[in-house]
Amino acid sequence: MPQRRWWGGQAGAALLGLAMISVLAPAVVVPAVAHGQPVASPSAAPSAAPLVAPLVAPLVAPRLSPPIVLVPRRTDSLPRPRGQRFYTQLPYGTESQFNPLSALLNEGFNDLVLYSTDMKLFGQPYAASWRNLVGNLRDVRGVVRFYGWNRVLRNELLPLTGAKDGGQWLPNYTDHLLGNGMVSVRLEEWYAQHGYPAPFALSVLTMYGAHFLNEVIERPGRVSIDPLADLLVFDPLGMLLFRLDRVQRAFSGPVRMTVWSGQPVLTMPTGAIENAFTEFVTSVPVPRSRQWRAFVMTGVNVLGGLRRDVGNGEGYSLAAGAGADVVRSSDSTTDARAVNIGARAGLYYDRNGSLLWSVLYNRSRDGLLVVNLYPGVVKLGSFSPGFWFDIRPAGLRFAVVAPFGLGAGFGKGSPGLAPPIRSAAR
Repeated sequence: MPQRRWWGGQAGAALLGLAMISVLAPAVVVPAVAHGQPVASPSAAPSAAPLVAPLVAPLVAPRLSPPIVLVPRRTDSLPRPRGQRFYTQLPYGTESQFNPLSALLNEGFNDLVLYSTDMKLFGQPYAASWRNLVGNLRDVRGVVRFYGWNRVLRNELLPLTGAKDGGQWLPNYTDHLLGNGMVSVRLEEWYAQHGYPAPFALSVLTMYGAHFLNEVIERPGRVSIDPLADLLVFDPLGMLLFRLDRVQRAFSGPVRMTVWSGQPVLTMPTGAIENAFTEFVTSVPVPRSRQWRAFVMTGVNVLGGLRRDVGNGEGYSLAAGAGADVVRSSDSTTDARAVNIGARAGLYYDRNGSLLWSVLYNRSRDGLLVVNLYPGVVKLGSFSPGFWFDIRPAGLRFAVVAPFGLGAGFGKGSPGLAPPIRSAAR
């Protein structure tokens, strides 16, 4: 069947960009209140502004203000109240950088390292990927018919296959259903605590903006089942699941779930966007211990380890596991993607669940150590930026990151050829 066109490639890519800007319009503007004053109430929501203003506002806006209501420190027996279970405006660490724009970039470019070896922001095939994604969404029945219901159920929807036989259901459950379901509540709480109307609707729009960008970065083929399972099944199910009070309480008490995100940076002179990632961290108390917790981290990297509390809500975590490096081949019949796997080991330090710094050993094709220092570690007067260091055998790359989560850096990139977009005849 000839390829279906909804819009032209460039027009479609432009529309995607405008849609993302409109989604973020009410999001990236931090309320203009003096530091230390309470956040405006929902009745005093900000008025509509031109689309350009929200993109410039974070550069001059103050840091996030304190929480509306002070909440007690987390304990194993005392879950947070509804509305502050996954986001509480901590003024340090990853939580201080969390906002709709940083969430969109971290989630949207999370898989860029897998699909592009040069990682250039303006060097990706956005238009072609957008056409393929739209074509799949417009012909769901045709895509399912191409793969067959049995393969779709076994590989994408139900836990019936292993990694060698398919196994795409695993990240669908851990990342899209649970992880992104939790982040959607976290975003809703961000909007509500900053006085925006309809926080649930804004959360959904922001999440889908991030996920559409993520699917475009993953370069879907002309016939691809994976984005349909993500966008039409697991993403909405996760958002609905985490609106249940019982589910929120289950992951904000003894069992805790949070997200440790990257600090997206634009590196020069290559123009690559790097250090954008989203890692979902789920921890449980070790029996008969008040100081130790076991945790698992999922995302591009999958690690497991232990955290030791050292007092005042602070703790060190040590984890090891594996991480994906780059997609080396794809199977258009099963929509399975073979990736290079490398060893990973990390040391982390957090305060009240907000990550302050991390050191990740990255045994990939050209990596070595990745260090992230988040706001609250280095203070320059009242200003506390973040820092990123990527130490490689070929040299050092570094970046300074603004408190709202975006940075600029310098260093030698890793040029290479990006894998081609997969295609298959219907």
